[in-house]
Amino acid sequence: MDLLCCESTTKSVAQKDPTLLLDDRVFDTMLKSEIRCLPAPDYLATVQKDLTANLRKIVVDWMWEVSI
Repeated sequence: MDLLCCESTTKSVAQKDPTLLLDDRVFDTMLKSEIRCLPAPDYLATVQKDLTANLRKIVVDWMWEVSI
């Protein structure tokens, strides 16, 4: 399989994007879109009723373990 851009088989490194770093409009737009995309505060109580606090802890612990 061919590697793309700056990919490497030994180390995964993100490259700095000058568009994101040098233009404040990009960051402002991202903040505005974050506000629009936030879930409802009562999402876990109304939609995820079967996911109790104890199960959420187990899921978070599992996600942490698999991400390392």
